[in-house]
Amino acid sequence: MAIITKLNDVLCVNISKIDDVLKTNVNYFDENTFCPTPTPTPTTEVGTPTPTPTRTLTPTPTRTPTNTPTLTRTPTRTPTNTPTLTRTPTRTPTNTPTLTRTPTNTPPSVTPTKTPSSTPLPGCIEGFIEKETNYEYKDCCYPYGQITGTTGGDGLTVCFDPSGTRVNVTNVSPTVVCNTVVLTTCCEIYLAYSDVDAADACFNTLELYYISIPCKSNGCVLDYALGIYTDVSCTTLAPDGYYSDWTNGGTVSSGSFTFNGATC
Repeated sequence: MAIITKLNDVLCVNISKIDDVLKTNVNYFDENTFCPTPTPTPTTEVGTPTPTPTRTLTPTPTRTPTNTPTLTRTPTRTPTNTPTLTRTPTRTPTNTPTLTRTPTNTPPSVTPTKTPSSTPLPGCIEGFIEKETNYEYKDCCYPYGQITGTTGGDGLTVCFDPSGTRVNVTNVSPTVVCNTVVLTTCCEIYLAYSDVDAADACFNTLELYYISIPCKSNGCVLDYALGIYTDVSCTTLAPDGYYSDWTNGGTVSSGSFTFNGATC
């Protein structure tokens, strides 16, 4: 017997009935096997269970490490921008020398006459001058010149050099040798004043003031000043504020003077 898989060129799978009889009820046609039903046993035992191991996708772990190295490249770009910040500070020092323009106006008689004409002699002693009296004596403190003046309603005790000319100055009896370490002297100086700040004083006009300095100072300069005054006797305090000789400066506060060094 043969096996019929077609009927009038129509495949068995496309035939449902033959002469109103279901195909499943027709086993033979013309004594030949008609459209036998395929046995399902080979398909279940051999094929389908075994392909399931394909679910374990080994390529997936390999994708994660490939992405991490790309993150390490970004930090290398940031240091390249930092060196540009170091260029700007080099320009600032060029503006400071502009303050030296104004000292060309210094008055001709600032302090040339006050340099010591001779070294002080030892043995300076105390002398007394009566009230309302004209006097003259040689100073034993800077600027080591002849001191002249007139006393007021009170007498005056001074320290003088007995080797120089003196008028109406009497030695204190018994003789008292002056302790020049604790003595001060009064000398004139040209200073600029400001009640604003130290920088403003650097550009204001120089005017005549007087400063008290230690007896054996080497010059009438602001560096040695113990106080600033407006009179030749160093008795009237200068007003509070900022003072400058166009190089150095200081501050007077409640009559007390503080030297501030170079301010101009």
